[in-house]
Amino acid sequence: MAAGVPQFSTHTTRRLCLTDLARMDWELHAIMPFTSHRHTDSTLQYIH
Repeated sequence: MAAGVPQFSTHTTRRLCLTDLARMDWELHAIMPFTSHRHTDSTLQYIH
C-alpha cells in the first residue's frame, strides 16, 4: 500500500514471470516445471 501498488502479493510476481514466458512463445509444457503443477489448467490460471 505504501508503494501505491494495489493488491500486490507473492503470486503477483509469479504471474508476471509466467506471463512473460508465455509471451516469449514458451510452450505450456516448458513453463509447467516452474510452477510444480500437474495439470495444465492450474498453470493457465497464472498466465494472463
